[in-house]
Amino acid sequence: MSSRALFARASVAALAVLAPVACSSGGDGGEDIRTKLVATGAKDVQPCEMLSSSTLKKIIGSFEQKSGPIKESSSCSWATRADSVGDDGPTSVVVTISVQKRRVARGDFFGEAKASFRGFQSGNTCNGISVGASESCWYGSGPSLGVVVRRGYYVALVVYTPESQTLAHLNRKDVSKMLAVDLAARMPV
Repeated sequence: MSSRALFARASVAALAVLAPVACSSGGDGGEDIRTKLVATGAKDVQPCEMLSSSTLKKIIGSFEQKSGPIKESSSCSWATRADSVGDDGPTSVVVTISVQKRRVARGDFFGEAKASFRGFQSGNTCNGISVGASESCWYGSGPSLGVVVRRGYYVALVVYTPESQTLAHLNRKDVSKMLAVDLAARMPV
């Protein structure tokens, strides 16, 4: 599955689990404490600032930012510089961020963020990583590697798609840990 298809699938899965929470209301005008939503205080984060340039150089080499963030965009991507692309095509990295802005007044305060964490896994078996975040894991899906990190109300997904020669020598667990550590360190508490 291409990194673009993997990213699209994860985004749709996250939206599917977030929509019911975001649209709940008190019903007939009376407020039901179980569905009342209150602000979390979580601030927007810039997806293009979630990975350090040193991490990007390690996994991509010579790179350029391809896109993001465009007004209210929650994603940012990088790829191998055009003059550095090998026969196997470019290496790419896409970071997507989800921030839970509202929560139910009672119950699981992090419910929406936890649902995003599961949604970003796109049905893949996710292997746990210990990086000092609330939850974090990695999965390999064809030529791509996905890393999902949740810290409180913030959830980040990185999809890394290396050129096939790099993929053959890639230690997925080590690269996943490096990406997860970088994400966790840059997420607000």
